[in-house]
Amino acid sequence: MSSVDEIEDFYGVYLLVSKSPNPKFAGRTYIGYTVDPNRRIKQHNRGEDAGGARRTSNRGPWTMVLIVHGFPNNISALRFEWAWQQPRVSRRLKQIPELQKKLRKESNFEYNFRILTEMLRIGPWNRLPLVIRWFADEFHREFEVGKKPPLHMPICFGRMKKIKRKQKKTNPVTGERAAKEQRVSNRARKSSKVAINYDFDEYDLLVMGGEKIDDDSNPATKEQPLTLPVTDESVVISSDSESDNNDADGSQSTATDCTLCNRWMDLEEMEGQGDLILRCLQPRCPLVCHLECLAERVLAPGQYVPVEGDCPVCEGHFLWGDIIRKANGCCDLVDDAENVDPLEVDDVSDDEEKCS
Repeated sequence: MSSVDEIEDFYGVYLLVSKSPNPKFAGRTYIGYTVDPNRRIKQHNRGEDAGGARRTSNRGPWTMVLIVHGFPNNISALRFEWAWQQPRVSRRLKQIPELQKKLRKESNFEYNFRILTEMLRIGPWNRLPLVIRWFADEFHREFEVGKKPPLHMPICFGRMKKIKRKQKKTNPVTGERAAKEQRVSNRARKSSKVAINYDFDEYDLLVMGGEKIDDDSNPATKEQPLTLPVTDESVVISSDSESDNNDADGSQSTATDCTLCNRWMDLEEMEGQGDLILRCLQPRCPLVCHLECLAERVLAPGQYVPVEGDCPVCEGHFLWGDIIRKANGCCDLVDDAENVDPLEVDDVSDDEEKCS
């Protein structure tokens, strides 16, 4: 059996259901955020001292019923978690009257699932490349007709394990060269970034993984490499990743021309500055381009962050979130064929509980 390595940039929001023998706690639910569902369910069942939540401590055992993942960053996932927990307070959900109270004879799980069905169909979440994954067959529910998630959101079943992203080897540079590259890159960024202007909803912007650019610095007094001379309503789509990855199918050269605008791209310098280099999801497609260039090609009217599109080179269809994940060097989660049982409390053995 091969070891299981970690995957970076995984953000998920999960739903737990208590199977406590105590009728007072049985059937209770808990909504939480995690970057590692396998570790998190163990923490919940071991108790607060082992890293579990106070609300779940000594009220289990708990079953992780489902998880929603594919968020572009932790902020997006945490805001989804909060709205799911607070449908009466969330300004997105409090406008939906039927979500304001649990129906008679409706279980806590059924109520939370009903909230989820609405959340996946409204903005900004209906534009994200989310995945709905069921862990426990006994709790599985079909989405009602007319309340199914958008077609680009797959519904999956079974456990997951994490795989490690590939790290690109880079050559060290001297301090003088690094300083020179920094100055050149700052000038290039100011001339190459494409501002996306719109009347935006800042909440939508955070959820979709965008970044508002503040233009209140004075270039005469200090240099701000990440500040662009654009309007207050301009947006540059960004990533939380600290390092980007060139896949094995990409070019080994450190420089190339953008496939779409033909401008020079120093790949090593762009990676050092945190600029995303976009490539097609198809392994044999030669597309290499700036984020802004591809975004302009696939941006639909009324959108400020693309949802999906077709590759300008090979015409292969893609979800924008998948393109960004690849640019971040993020491998996708894979089904765990070696452990087919759902993520239940069996993951926590008696020995593990004693050790906690």
